[in-house]
Amino acid sequence: MASSPSLHRLDDQSAAQWQEALFDDLVRKDPLEAFGRGPMQEHLWRKRSALATAYADAKAPSLDVGCGNGRVVSDLAATNPARVVGIDVSAECVRYASAHSSRPNASF
Repeated sequence: MASSPSLHRLDDQSAAQWQEALFDDLVRKDPLEAFGRGPMQEHLWRKRSALATAYADAKAPSLDVGCGNGRVVSDLAATNPARVVGIDVSAECVRYASAHSSRPNASF
């Protein structure tokens, strides 16, 4: 894996390795900016959280694949008593989400 990720995948990198390195680097630099800021991004986060909350079964665990900074997992865990798990290809995303989640039923 390359030590300094770029926007272009190296010949010896799988797509997953390239994406992991790219997101790890973005999140290390600025964990909030890596996911975008502004009114449109806020609208999309609220919409995604509302959909997750509407369709989650309060008696069954939920899984957020590609959880990023963990915001949707935390929102869902706040309204859903069941366990909520977030996974992401980026170890930095998982680290950030774990460090910033205060919900006991949320894990990353």
